[in-house]
Amino acid sequence: MSRLIIGIVVAVILGMFVFLMIDPPNLAPPVKPRSTGISLPSGCVQNVPSVTVTPPSQLGSAGATLNYDIGLRNNNVGCGTVQFFISDVLMFNPTSGWNSQINAPSNLTNGTTVPPNPVRLCDGCSMLGGNYVLSSSSTAIVGNYPFIVIATENGRTQGGAGQGTYII
Repeated sequence: MSRLIIGIVVAVILGMFVFLMIDPPNLAPPVKPRSTGISLPSGCVQNVPSVTVTPPSQLGSAGATLNYDIGLRNNNVGCGTVQFFISDVLMFNPTSGWNSQINAPSNLTNGTTVPPNPVRLCDGCSMLGGNYVLSSSSTAIVGNYPFIVIATENGRTQGGAGQGTYII
């Protein structure tokens, strides 16, 4: 039974990675609103949000904590202020001791936020100054450890993503 559960978890993770590689989130065309239970204004065009991770890679030692800046831009047109949920996916099998945290800024120009989630942004507004903190295990071996920061608009399944790498 445990092998079946492990197989399902691995398949889900690999499926997400393959989906992100086949359909890069930031390059997807605009989508027309679907029935998600959320009422959208007439003429609203939902676009995938832009997510940035800066710097895209950093070098650290085993057991160290690295900080990355994250940015988010609402690319919708005519939809008004919407909520985005920010999450992360470690693209490796983390051993005990790896920890991550997402911190959104406490206030935004031309928008408001409730740290750390959800982030509320108006059409064309950006969140700058967000922070992603990744601590490695003290027993981590030399290598590249990629991660993805994902922003998903409330009521939608497709989101924007930015990728970074922790290098030991």
